[in-house]
Amino acid sequence: EVTQAIQDAANSVPLVADRATFVRVFAQTNGGGGDSAVVSASATQNGQPLGAITIANALISAAPTRADAASTINLTLPMTWTTGTINLTVQVDATNAIAESNEANNSFT
Repeated sequence: EVTQAIQDAANSVPLVADRATFVRVFAQTNGGGGDSAVVSASATQNGQPLGAITIANALISAAPTRADAASTINLTLPMTWTTGTINLTVQVDATNAIAESNEANNSFT
């Protein structure tokens, strides 16, 4: 979910350039929760890399919900990422620290 104030799950509320923008990641662990992992977000614009944001010890919830911001991983995008169209990719457990049966489902663009 990418938001500047109020957003719905379908991201149907348009974003405004040059305004604080946040990404909420609804990562879920099949364990009891409390696992921590490296989470990274990278962006490109017109095929050119804009950079990356990394959270070294993001807490992964067993049941993330929109009503509880503490159950999601929350990133603030740099202002330089808020103008024009960007492609954003978020990768959870980038270092594969959490043992899981499917490592291929850890990123979203």
